[in-house]
Amino acid sequence: MAVKIRFDLPGCEVYEGAVAMPSKAIPRTGPQEMQGGIFTSDGDFIASSGLFRGVKSPIMAYGRCEPESAEDFDGNAVYGGFLYRGHYGHFLIESMTRMWRMLNHLEFDKIFFHAHPGHSAPCKIGEYLFKKMGIPLEKIAIITRPLRFSRITIPDPSLRLGGEEAFLSHRNVCATIAENVSGNYFDRPEENARPIYFSRTKFRVRPVFGEDELEAQLRENGWEIVYPESMSIEDQIKISRKSKVYCGVIGSAMHNLIFSRPGTKVFYIEREPSQKSTYNTLEALDKVIGLDPYYIPANVKSHTMAGPFLINPEIVLDRLREAGLVSKIVKIDMCSVDSKYEDHVKNIQSKK
Repeated sequence: MAVKIRFDLPGCEVYEGAVAMPSKAIPRTGPQEMQGGIFTSDGDFIASSGLFRGVKSPIMAYGRCEPESAEDFDGNAVYGGFLYRGHYGHFLIESMTRMWRMLNHLEFDKIFFHAHPGHSAPCKIGEYLFKKMGIPLEKIAIITRPLRFSRITIPDPSLRLGGEEAFLSHRNVCATIAENVSGNYFDRPEENARPIYFSRTKFRVRPVFGEDELEAQLRENGWEIVYPESMSIEDQIKISRKSKVYCGVIGSAMHNLIFSRPGTKVFYIEREPSQKSTYNTLEALDKVIGLDPYYIPANVKSHTMAGPFLINPEIVLDRLREAGLVSKIVKIDMCSVDSKYEDHVKNIQSKK
């Protein structure tokens, strides 16, 4: 099913006397990761405050309400959702989804977030992006103890990871950030900018075998190779607006393209095609931002859904050659690439 794009605004719910419980780690069972959320004055969990993956997978969506221990907050509050601290990709596609309601933050005295247990301050990612959204950091608060709100607004998210619909209002948040970084959301790419490849070869988590060989070929064909994990957030946003053509293995680095211009051509290299939630999310972002996407089925195999992965770089190069973006191609020894992958898998298994 194709992701449906909504042109109206997401909904909002307003509660008086609602109680927020801090996030609490629990033994992982299925998709559940944490307890916590916001409850009505009668102690019922407010479903719109939950963190969900797709339609049916709650990440933080239940718990125990303890109104007797709650401190009162008498101002006009708004709920920002869950604040991912150390994962840039999840911050972009989950922590920013209620921000559409907070671009006009003057309506609210405080913006409250849940976060991973044990944290009481915004993360560095959040601090930077909140500033670019024009939201003062002193308005940001993490729910670390039970709180009772005299009034709290709970906005619906503009998209959900793996969801089947998304709201165009999400682009307003991305455009606000991009414009405050580059000066003009609808400006032109740099003159004579080369196609850009987002590389994972220096990022050792979830390695992708075959990418070294692909990167070498693209460099020979005049592509600019960038390593997002070595760049500041600001530089990542700027590089996502430098060119009109991008390519990379599906992953967090490619989410930077939510800050690029409508019409930007993006080539996604598939590494594990069975994850429907990932593809739903990418489709939603493509449509909301107005990207021109192409998905390249270069995956060969993966040890687990989390990697390591093996791709065939020749499939990628053939697709880019069809698009007129590469010309010089040297034959790649896929037996050697496969051997490196298998040795890595054996090394993993030997450590278990």
